[in-house]
Amino acid sequence: MFDAGNVDSEYIWYWALAEYDKNRGIGGGGNQPGLNGRKVRAFPLPRPPLAEQIEIVRRVNTILAVADAMEKRVATATARTERLPEAILAKAFRGELVPTEAELARAEGRDYEPAPVLLERIRAGHAMSSPSRGPARRTRGSSQRRRA
Repeated sequence: MFDAGNVDSEYIWYWALAEYDKNRGIGGGGNQPGLNGRKVRAFPLPRPPLAEQIEIVRRVNTILAVADAMEKRVATATARTERLPEAILAKAFRGELVPTEAELARAEGRDYEPAPVLLERIRAGHAMSSPSRGPARRTRGSSQRRRA
């Protein structure tokens, strides 16, 4: 048994966690090795002076707090990374990943004709060159009959 004035309980807890796998093997038996009071009392617990135990506990707590903060940051980064492909696709379809044709034309000092204006110009040109009866219609398979 430990004298409570000479051993910090949190120090013992951290030591037991660190030695868990090794000490579990000391237990005997089948799938669930059993530890009993006699076996636990026989564990070689290092017992530095109480002040040193308290300092060890303080440092372990500090390191565990840093590890917890890092774990949260990793979880946040992982969540962002998983959403990244969707965000990239959304930007691509909004035209935010590369300059638009209008921006390129302005930068190069050339004219830019928006698609609706271009379509109207094509329609107007097509209407002027088409015969009065309207555009020729092709039916399915008509090109194959001509070849035959």
